[in-house]
Amino acid sequence: MSSTPDFLAKVPLFREFDDDDLQRFADATHLLGFCPGENILEVGNPGSSLYIITKGNVQVLRPSPGTQVQLARMGAGGFIDETAILNDVPKSATARALDDVEALVLDWAAFREPVETRPDVALTLLEVMATRIRNADEQFGGLSGQAVKDLR
Repeated sequence: MSSTPDFLAKVPLFREFDDDDLQRFADATHLLGFCPGENILEVGNPGSSLYIITKGNVQVLRPSPGTQVQLARMGAGGFIDETAILNDVPKSATARALDDVEALVLDWAAFREPVETRPDVALTLLEVMATRIRNADEQFGGLSGQAVKDLR
């Protein structure tokens, strides 16, 4: 992996930050590793950190009656648990390592101040979240359409 600030600069959520901000974020992160099949985040647990994937692949799953629905699959540069900054509710999905995964962990306290004081950063966060909500809606729309066909 390139230097942490250089890596963060390539992550969409961090695109509005200057070099000094990126260095501050890099200094506030720590690296965690996860084995294949290990849950990084679990539905129902509280969230307080942003996980930025630097290596490997992660599957995001949401429980559904009798099964789990894959909401997303992401690799290096992807990030999970961005909603923890906006509310203090339990996680609505589980994130699972598909292979050996490494992730930079950034506590929300280190990220919250720039989001609260810089509208450009807050807008970027909202754009990312809106895209993820739209993608999830499309997935669930397709699933409910399939469920209706299955009932016929």
